Amino acid sequence: MVLFGALSEVLCLAQDAKPYQRPTALPKNFETVVRQYGYSGIDNPPLPGCSLFAGSSSFRMWGEKLEAVFAEYDAVNRGFGGSQIDQNILVLDRIHLPYKPSRIIHFCGGNDIAAGKTPESGFNDF
Repeated sequence: MVLFGALSEVLCLAQDAKPYQRPTALPKNFETVVRQYGYSGIDNPPLPGCSLFAGSSSFRMWGEKLEAVFAEYDAVNRGFGGSQIDQNILVLDRIHLPYKPSRIIHFCGGNDIAAGKTPESGFNDF
């Protein structure tokens, strides 16, 4: 009886949970970084066919060193710290695709899990 009551409570809570809504705008601090990337792309555009590194702080913290380490691949760093997969999707047409990269190396998802998202939602976002 206790097990059934606990299970019923869990099912009720799951039904009351709001469905996940993808963001339609970036948080202000991310928008600032994305705009800076956009401006640098105007002033110093990467060559088409570059290798674009996108994702979270794992790339962002490398800074210009990432581009130096992977120089032979014409690396361009477009990571922004703390970002989640759906936030990277929001900026795909702004700071990723305009450069016409030959490859995109994407590292993101840890912040999604830290924010309480399920692995399935991260997979679906990707």
